[in-house]
Amino acid sequence: MVVNAGGKEGQIYKLNNFHPAIISKEMFDAVQEEKHKRSNVVVDDNGIHRNTTKYSSKNKNRILT
Repeated sequence: MVVNAGGKEGQIYKLNNFHPAIISKEMFDAVQEEKHKRSNVVVDDNGIHRNTTKYSSKNKNRILT
């Protein structure tokens, strides 16, 4: 939420955590960790890439008909 302080133009403040949370911080962190575990993205010395191309149209062994 952005609030104009005291009605003065040019003084705008951003308020974080203004509304009560829908889920707890612990639940949010647990879900983010699970998403990371299930991710197919790998970061290594060659950069960022997918771990497999199982469902990708970029499969090199694919036979085109």
